[in-house]
Amino acid sequence: MKTKSMEWPEALPGLEQSAWQPYRLECTLHGTTMPLKRCLQSVLRQVVSHVDAWPFQQAVSISVAPDYYDVIKDPIDLSIFNRRLADDAPPYYATVEMFLADVCRMCDNCRLYNGENNDYWDCAVRLEGFARSRCAEIKCIRQPIVAARADKGNGVASAAGDSVIDGEGAAEGSGEVKCEGGSHGITPDGS
Repeated sequence: MKTKSMEWPEALPGLEQSAWQPYRLECTLHGTTMPLKRCLQSVLRQVVSHVDAWPFQQAVSISVAPDYYDVIKDPIDLSIFNRRLADDAPPYYATVEMFLADVCRMCDNCRLYNGENNDYWDCAVRLEGFARSRCAEIKCIRQPIVAARADKGNGVASAAGDSVIDGEGAAEGSGEVKCEGGSHGITPDGS
């Protein structure tokens, strides 16, 4: 795979003198260091095969729920996750929290449309809890990318497959993901 590079934006006065640095995420899942995308692919495989994932495998059909897209304005299902995390797809999720926010939205949509006290609601609650516990197993740290600045900084080299973050994103984050039901931390016990 080719080495990616990022141009230093010379048009931003003072950037070179600032403390800002690009970084890449170094993620570990079960003791193995791998790119974030591979960690998320592993979690997604577990989520997709979970016993409560059946309502989320494909987009909701209007033949089954004619008013679904009138009620749910931002739909998402597991087939979208599969496309976003496909091996040949460009990196989509910059953090674990971004991935979990989409899982949370998928489950919130289900609860909103179906209401309480039914199998769909119960599947959404259990699947979200399962995804949270799996995501909590991913540990990511920011690793600064040392600038390779030949003649006053024309680029930063990064290893292929690394996520390069702009220095403002929440790579490690607080573990908090906001959902319809409130703030949810990425913890196995759901606290």
